[in-house]
Amino acid sequence: MKRINQVKSAAVSKLEMTLKGRVSNQTAVEEAEEAEDSNYKVVGSHPDFSEVEVREGTFKIDVKVEEEDDNGKTIKRSVYKSKNDPFRYYFAPSLPTVLNLLGAKLSEDQEQFLKEALKGDTAGPACKTLVDIWNTDERASKKASAYSSKYNEKKPITEEQVENAHASMLRNYLRANPGTSDESALQMFHQVNLIPKDFTIEDYRDNRGKR
Repeated sequence: MKRINQVKSAAVSKLEMTLKGRVSNQTAVEEAEEAEDSNYKVVGSHPDFSEVEVREGTFKIDVKVEEEDDNGKTIKRSVYKSKNDPFRYYFAPSLPTVLNLLGAKLSEDQEQFLKEALKGDTAGPACKTLVDIWNTDERASKKASAYSSKYNEKKPITEEQVENAHASMLRNYLRANPGTSDESALQMFHQVNLIPKDFTIEDYRDNRGKR
């Protein structure tokens, strides 16, 4: 039972990556159009650090699918389009705050010491640069994550993608367990309901032949 649970957990992760990870081919960071830094609104604060703002920005997205028209020509059709899908991110005002967000758990005395020590003509600008880098990365990563999530939510999954995902799960298991036959492996996946019973050994072998 423990072995089956381990297989089930690993297979679920693989299936999620195979089906939901298809936005990676679209390069989410590049397709989520950059907005001006001023294009946001403050909607709250961090639950543990009140000085950290929760900001909400927006991004543009156009999810398309490829189809064949009546003449057999491949065309792209939008299935979801928006100019202002929202995403949220944190904005830290100082380096001590950034360190706390990264898990430092600074005391008030340590925070005050850092604030005083990092003042001045040299340390001050350098400190601000580090904070700007963190804030820029935080905003970009949350934006890319929101874009990827929305893209995967709206992008239709084809039967071929589902079949490829099931075949990929089975192939990966067989590579890790070379003494196991494909039939017995598939039977096990059927038993734990990770692969539906209408996906047969013939489907797997036909799919394998396409690789």
